[in-house]
Amino acid sequence: MDTNKNIFSLTVDYDKTSSPSSAFKAIGEIIESLEKLDSVLVKSVDSKIETDTILENLENGSIKTKLITILKNVDDKGLGELEVKRIIGKFLVKAKYFILKRIETDEELSVEAFKHLPNEIDLIATEAGVRKVGIYTSVTSRELIDRVVGIQESLKYLRSGDKAYFEYDGNKIEVKQREYLSESNLVGIVTRESLSSSSIMFLRVRKPDYLGDTKWIFKHGKTEVKAIITDKDFLNDFHDRKIKVQPGDSIKCEVKVVSKYDFNSDLISAEYEITKVIEVIPPENSTQMKIS
Repeated sequence: MDTNKNIFSLTVDYDKTSSPSSAFKAIGEIIESLEKLDSVLVKSVDSKIETDTILENLENGSIKTKLITILKNVDDKGLGELEVKRIIGKFLVKAKYFILKRIETDEELSVEAFKHLPNEIDLIATEAGVRKVGIYTSVTSRELIDRVVGIQESLKYLRSGDKAYFEYDGNKIEVKQREYLSESNLVGIVTRESLSSSSIMFLRVRKPDYLGDTKWIFKHGKTEVKAIITDKDFLNDFHDRKIKVQPGDSIKCEVKVVSKYDFNSDLISAEYEITKVIEVIPPENSTQMKIS
């Protein structure tokens, strides 16, 4: 086998009496979710390296294809480009298979095991020799949550009776949609501590919630902030059109932030609640409105 190629097989068994279009849709979504997982894993080795996935030996019957990860922009670190690619490629396929195997165990074990995934991926990196080819940084719980949720989302295109399998190095696992692998549940699993703080902030409005059933979207500096507003007086006036707020306006407001941290003290999520809107500030040369 070419040492530049790191082969990971995907098989989808589907109902042969109906159109395979949904199975191909599922394969496309699954491959895209795996590409994003590859990107997260490889950035832990070297932020300059990029990955591509190509399909090889697409088989009939069940839809089976070999997924090959191609590495680009690799610095040989004095070891030689082929050796670096071999080491990183080995790490990617082993870590990817390990993550999928972890989340496909029984529910109780999977929930508990998810807490330890970043540290276990560190061990795989060490065993693969990754630390010789770059300044390795651990994958965060937040990154893993996003990628696991992405894989779960990709599986929704499978119909009842369809099955998806991954194979690596003679091992085979079936992956399924599992309700307990939702984003909210995974965040809860890996949260070590939640810290709450309140402050007055200026937020620029990007997208108001006109219907009252979603979060508002703001900009705070360069950061996008999604927040719920619980100031009932402001909301009543806004929905009754007594107060006009539109994209580009800013609001001065009291904000409660709940920050959740994992067992490595990395930030997992930050939830914003606007408890009081003090004033609405249109762009310069427009009229400013204070909220009584």
